Amino acid sequence: MSPRASLLHLVAALLLTLAAQIWADRATSVTFDELVLTSIGVRLLETGDGRMIVDQPPLMPLAYGAAVRATGVRLPSDAAAEWDFSMRWTWGRGLY
Repeated sequence: MSPRASLLHLVAALLLTLAAQIWADRATSVTFDELVLTSIGVRLLETGDGRMIVDQPPLMPLAYGAAVRATGVRLPSDAAAEWDFSMRWTWGRGLY
């Protein structure tokens, strides 16, 4: 295969990938748990409290939390809160 044909194939593949990504982005909403993962990660880094992470390992929340924490956000108030799994989303919205 000539270099020109290889380049055309590469460009065609990239354009097809771009078109598929745009279509998928328009057809699907943002993944819903990023809000929770970032806020839980910030909470874990700030307080060491990992009670809100019950359904996955803490690596991704910690990575997200470290990035968000670097922006200087403040944790929402949670004085005397008794946590359960369903409260994570409500609490996470307070971070933003």
